[in-house]
Amino acid sequence: MSVTDPGTIAHLTVPARADQLAICRLALAGVAAGLDVGDQALDDLKLVLSETCSNAIEHGYGGGEGSIEIEFRVQDEALEVRVVDRGRGMPASPGHGMGMTVLEKLCTRWSLAAPDGGPGTAVTFARRLPA
Repeated sequence: MSVTDPGTIAHLTVPARADQLAICRLALAGVAAGLDVGDQALDDLKLVLSETCSNAIEHGYGGGEGSIEIEFRVQDEALEVRVVDRGRGMPASPGHGMGMTVLEKLCTRWSLAAPDGGPGTAVTFARRLPA
C-alpha cells in the first residue's frame, strides 16, 4: 500500500488480532477530529471499520498470524478508509453477511477487491463530508 498519495492522512498497520480493533477505531477518531465529521457519521464509520477489520481477521487469517493495513484519506470530498489483509483472499462468491450490510447502509461508496501485488482482500469505504 502506497502512502505517497497527497490525500493520505494516516497509515496504520496492526497485528490481525481482535484486541487491536480499539486501536483502529481510535486512529479513525483521531483522523476525523481534524475533519468536519459529525458524531453519528463517526460512529457509523467506526462500526464499518470494526466489522471490516473483524472480517479480515476471521476470513483472511482464520486466527493465524498476519497484519492489517489501514489507510485513511480524503478523496472526492469524502473520508475514505482502505483496509487490506494479505491473507487467504476473498471467497469466490462473497456472502452477504453483516459486513456487507453495514457497507451498503452506512457508506457513501465502497469496493471490495484483491490488493495490488499479492493475495488478500482490500476493502475501501467512504462517507461524504458535509459541504
